Amino acid sequence: MPDVIDCDRVALLLDDGSRGGNPDGMYRIVASHGYPDDLLAALSPRIFRADEVGTAVEYGLVERAHTANSGLAVVSAPISLAGDTIGFIVASVTRDPDRLAITPRLADRLKGLAAQASIAIRNAQLVDEILFQAVHDTLTGLPNRALILDRTEQMLARARRTYVPVAALFIDLDGFKDVNDSLGHSVGDQLLQAVAARLSATMRESDSIGRLGGDEFVVLVDGTTMDAGPELVAERILEVLHAPFELSGAGPLRLSASIGIAAGTRPSATELLRDADIALYQAKAAGKDCFVVFRPEMHTAVQDRHLLEMDLRVALSCHQYFLNYQPIFDLRSGAAIGVEALLRWRHPERGVVQPDAFIPILEDSGMITDVGRWVLEEACRQGARWNALGYQLDVSVNVSARQLETDQLIEDIRCALDHSGFDARFLIIEITETAIMKNVSEVVPRLSALKAIGVRIAIDDFGTGYSSLAYLQQFPVDTLKIDRSFIATMSDSPESGALVRTLVQLGKSLGLETLAEGIEESEQRSQLEREQCDSGQGYIFARPLEAADVEPFLAGRRATSAPVLAD
Repeated sequence: MPDVIDCDRVALLLDDGSRGGNPDGMYRIVASHGYPDDLLAALSPRIFRADEVGTAVEYGLVERAHTANSGLAVVSAPISLAGDTIGFIVASVTRDPDRLAITPRLADRLKGLAAQASIAIRNAQLVDEILFQAVHDTLTGLPNRALILDRTEQMLARARRTYVPVAALFIDLDGFKDVNDSLGHSVGDQLLQAVAARLSATMRESDSIGRLGGDEFVVLVDGTTMDAGPELVAERILEVLHAPFELSGAGPLRLSASIGIAAGTRPSATELLRDADIALYQAKAAGKDCFVVFRPEMHTAVQDRHLLEMDLRVALSCHQYFLNYQPIFDLRSGAAIGVEALLRWRHPERGVVQPDAFIPILEDSGMITDVGRWVLEEACRQGARWNALGYQLDVSVNVSARQLETDQLIEDIRCALDHSGFDARFLIIEITETAIMKNVSEVVPRLSALKAIGVRIAIDDFGTGYSSLAYLQQFPVDTLKIDRSFIATMSDSPESGALVRTLVQLGKSLGLETLAEGIEESEQRSQLEREQCDSGQGYIFARPLEAADVEPFLAGRRATSAPVLAD
């Protein structure tokens, strides 16, 4: 600066930064050239007002006697950023003071330097912002995955030296998707910010809190400063998250969380966080609103699930799926009136995989949409074939909650009917009580659209969900399927028997058909007949049959007018 301005002394003052945005216009000397060290050291800690900068800085940085007698020449130029003054450059001469006055380009040079300083400072701020954004979540300001991994590695390295384990707590908000779907993403974003603030206020400064994405947070607890085990930390987190959140655009909002805990001195940060994630999955499976501590056998289960998912991704294209059909009977006449299509998977190495082992994976991964479309097409094709042979059977097809989320389901059903030629009157779509209640305002119009096509609607597993009578009257349904858990205990439990009686009478009062699932004993069937339940299915009549076995079974039933029970 002295060479460019032709001055003897120059000082740079910048926003003090200690008053939250510098509302009072206070500045501090941050760099200088040409001033005596002792005077600079004495004066630089001082904070100057803006109206002092041009004179007070210089008069304090030179000998007062010399200043008072020499008519010292001083000039200054403000440094601006986004319209705000963030600092000043102060220049002066101690030899030949007239130099400043007779240099016409001095003011322009000083302004140019101030402008360059503004650019340099703004560039430095941009670099800081970029560096911050690279390792922080833009919504909450918490460390992101990259920074959390780095901090975990540092804590593990220290833990291996001190033999004190590190704990990682994976936190996932229960039902966060429902908040986004029902209240909007702006409320969801507010909730994430509020959760981040509450976690930050709850944990200690030595703990690291980060957001990994979506509604997943992580807390790293250093064992050397841990005043309680990670389980107690998890309990404290669950407790503070139970308190209602006050958000604009929504009333008091309550939520819960699931937490997975992994502790130890794992070889890498990736492995520690992986194990915490596995434990989180187990907490979700255990019913949510709880925490689970990782155990080594959990990793084996996750690996097996991962392998199953990889195999499922090619199962449809490799034609590994097939359908079994469980007959449905009129309880009064004993006649077969329909079948329920049941998805099965024949794995090339594992053999036939049980539905409860792979259908949840299809649903979680979203593959259920494509597989469900294939089930609809195959069931309608088979139903059309049976009808052409003279068997007018209803065909029931289960539809998942994921399929019910979009109008694509309506188009899939319409296409399956058109391509197969199957009469829509004989197609029954089964939807669980939980799925039908997930988003009532969207589900009801979709069900109405399906009814307009001509298909019928059944509520599956009725009695196990949480629908109310008020909602039940809104749904355009035709059949209530009473869950097998009530049928299994109705002969031995008066309470179960009374409940089944109530469900049957409820269906009749609403003008709905009732169907009992899982009938396995003669007494159960007799009791259901006495209660005037309309139809049923279960092993007492027939086990699920492959498509090729359905026709011989129906032919055998047709050959005799008396009800024939399965062996």
